[in-house]
Amino acid sequence: DEVRVLPRGANYVFSERLEVNNSLTGLYYQIGATNPRLRGAALIIGKALGERFYFNMRTRQQLGYIVYAGMGQIEKTLNLTLLVQSGTYPADELLRRMDEFIPGFVKSFRELPEEAFEKYRRAVVEAKLERPKSFGEVAGGVFWRAFKNDEKFDHVSEGIRAGEARSQAEVVEILENYLRGRGKRRVAFRLAGKEHPLGPPQGQPVELPPERKVKAG
Repeated sequence: DEVRVLPRGANYVFSERLEVNNSLTGLYYQIGATNPRLRGAALIIGKALGERFYFNMRTRQQLGYIVYAGMGQIEKTLNLTLLVQSGTYPADELLRRMDEFIPGFVKSFRELPEEAFEKYRRAVVEAKLERPKSFGEVAGGVFWRAFKNDEKFDHVSEGIRAGEARSQAEVVEILENYLRGRGKRRVAFRLAGKEHPLGPPQGQPVELPPERKVKAG
């Protein structure tokens, strides 16, 4: 497996029909190669995104029973990911509502009071200070630092310093660039339930090569 760098302005759509009645829609926004300052900003954004997305999609709109949003990292590439799984709404409707959510979230983040922004930043720092809960976590962390993170054993301290150094204006600039601006690189995943309608993709369609496809069941 490899992580591919998406071109600026990418708007790819992957579609697949499932053998079950649930549909799942995901949005993947690629941010770029990780570094402490960019990762610190993405973690702050991810905290706010997860909270607002869950409240909007799960609590208020009740679109599905599985709702998630937050920052992710594949190898050394950062992303923001949003997911909704529903047995009632088709994939296209989920995607439409997720697209409607993005501008409002960007606006609300831009207008966050200083104390609310600081709450998210402190939550990121405190999460980094938590001790591992098992020997497995300790071993996994050491393996990741040694073999996946170029032997940077002080990355936690670097992340804390970077998160504390980020101003709200800087984080807002990163958010707007990667979710709505020139830096946006997006893949939408439409996994449609067998009884749900699925329209033509609104973007550049992509498919897995035949040898990478997995048959349901």
